[in-house]
Parts: sequence; structure tokens; C-alpha cells
Amino acid sequence: MNFVMKTEKKYNPLPDSLARFQRNDSLLKHKLLSYLPFMILTNLSTLLLSSVDGLVVGNLVGSSALSSVSIFRPVAIVISIVSAFIAT
Repeated sequence: MNFVMKTEKKYNPLPDSLARFQRNDSLLKHKLLSYLPFMILTNLSTLLLSSVDGLVVGNLVGSSALSSVSIFRPVAIVISIVSAFIAT
């Protein structure tokens, strides 16, 4: 007996005109690794900004001003998140 295997065509949910926009994992990984140092620097600068704000306001203005700066920090984070979503 001679068995012939039939090759099945892979299921492609996209039409042929959109097939070139399929996900490429190696490209995504490369782009993520290229943006990673900038994301780390941005997070470190934000942490440094928060620390310096606390030191300057706490030493120069007083404890009540320090508490107002600390209360405003989550609001500033939410505003930056919303602006990041709008920008992308």
C-alpha cells in the first residue's frame, strides 16, 4: 500500500491584502530591546525627580508642603499615563 500524505494549508485569518501585516516576533523583540535603555532612563529620571522634589520641598518649605507634593504625585502619574495613551 502506498500512503500519500496531503499537506494542509495553514489557516490564515487575514485576507491576502493584509497578510504582510502579520506579527513578526523577532522584529518585536528587536524593537523592544532597542527601546529598553530609554525606558529605564525615563523611569530612573522620574524616580530622581520625585526624590529631589521631596528633599527640596521638605527642607525649604515645610512638612505641610511636602504632604501636598506627595498627595499630588498619583495625580501626576495618571495624567502622564493618559497623555502616553493619547500620544500613541
